[in-house]
Amino acid sequence: MPRPDRIATPATGGLALFRAATGLVLVALASYVMFDGVAAANRETRPAIAVQALPFDSLANAQLASRMQINPEAPDDRARARIHGATALMRDPTHAQAARAIGFVALEDADVAAATRAMTYAHWLTRRDLAAELWLIEYNVTRGDTRGALAHFDAALSSSTEIHATLFPVMAGAISDDRLIEPMADLLIKQRWWLPWALRHFADGPPPPKPDSPAPDAERMRRNAVNAAALFSRIAAGGVRFQPETLDALAARLPADRPDLRRSVQSLPRQ
Repeated sequence: MPRPDRIATPATGGLALFRAATGLVLVALASYVMFDGVAAANRETRPAIAVQALPFDSLANAQLASRMQINPEAPDDRARARIHGATALMRDPTHAQAARAIGFVALEDADVAAATRAMTYAHWLTRRDLAAELWLIEYNVTRGDTRGALAHFDAALSSSTEIHATLFPVMAGAISDDRLIEPMADLLIKQRWWLPWALRHFADGPPPPKPDSPAPDAERMRRNAVNAAALFSRIAAGGVRFQPETLDALAARLPADRPDLRRSVQSLPRQ
């Protein structure tokens, strides 16, 4: 798993909160890769045997490239993963897992440009390769490209419910930064199938800190609640309707000295 400082040079300037929050995304990516490695070792298919029998079979080469990259068993497996991935794509250019394998091998060689091309190609092919999408989130955040990162949040959330518990809190915490309200609203207005669960995370706010973590900054929590209200108002203007319990949850955590916001939230259109 590549370190963030091998992904790209950090962009200068703001969005520090969003950038810091995506540390959770890297943890999720590492966990996903380990989980997929275990799964790969137990798949019923035997791509190595298939490649021996049919050396130019595209699916077998794609599966073998992915397996060798995720769970290398020999010193040269990652180099061989690149060869098998390239063979798969030459025979059938639609294998996203082969492109992703090539991308991660490129990262091992510190070739960020090649990795980005491969991961972007995997995204273009399917939008459902979770490992590629998680890497592209971190890559875009590190570059300071908020909208680019959110596009890959969209793809990741749409591809797997397993990642929701990681990404929704990141999104909910990120709107403490005023600059994220507009791009976040533009994403939510698309009304993906996961929207109701995302809205509840925005309403509830960032998760409580772990016992050994410092207490959350009171001003940041206040700003987060106020910005959540602004976000809800913006997406309501775009046609989003809300579950009553979601509006109640947000109203309950708004500052006591902002009764105007509470009334505004409670007046938003309900389902």
